[in-house]
Amino acid sequence: MVKIKHILVLLFISFSLYSQELSVPVNIQMPIIFKILTYTRSSKLSAANPIRIAIFYQKSNRYSLETKNYISEMIEQPEYQKLDSRKIIYSFFSVRDEIEIQNMVNNHKIDIAYILPLKSINLDELVEIFKKEKILCISSVAEYVMDGLPIGIGTKGDKPLIMINLSYATETGIEFNSQLLKIAKVIK
Repeated sequence: MVKIKHILVLLFISFSLYSQELSVPVNIQMPIIFKILTYTRSSKLSAANPIRIAIFYQKSNRYSLETKNYISEMIEQPEYQKLDSRKIIYSFFSVRDEIEIQNMVNNHKIDIAYILPLKSINLDELVEIFKKEKILCISSVAEYVMDGLPIGIGTKGDKPLIMINLSYATETGIEFNSQLLKIAKVIK
């Protein structure tokens, strides 16, 4: 009986520390995300000029770091420099835990947070940090949307699927165009 408990504890720890991977590659996600942003409204985002996008990753997580490096190359392209004629300023934040994320949010102006795969982060706390500040969050990991983040890109078959968590949006004043909601998988 004791062995079974130890095995269950080890399984639980390994699943909770497991870093989710992207179900859709970043080079496909980025154009979709920019399209989603054109159909998304929030008072904070509407007033933002320039728009400040913070990208949260972990340099200790090889997959997260590689994704960050790929994004840093992509955002040099002209189509990722502006959104609706407003300039975009990108910042990259390597974080180890929720406290560091909270500090980054407190010390930097952030309009949109893009969350890359993170290990050992309590997603409930992460969601609350961004909700409190009414920051629009986009997750590169579809499973994070199921855990409360508002926007992510998953798959349906072999095609990208926009995922929207409406409870986060409702609590933070984010509104999505009805056309976007028709094509997205909506989580309530």
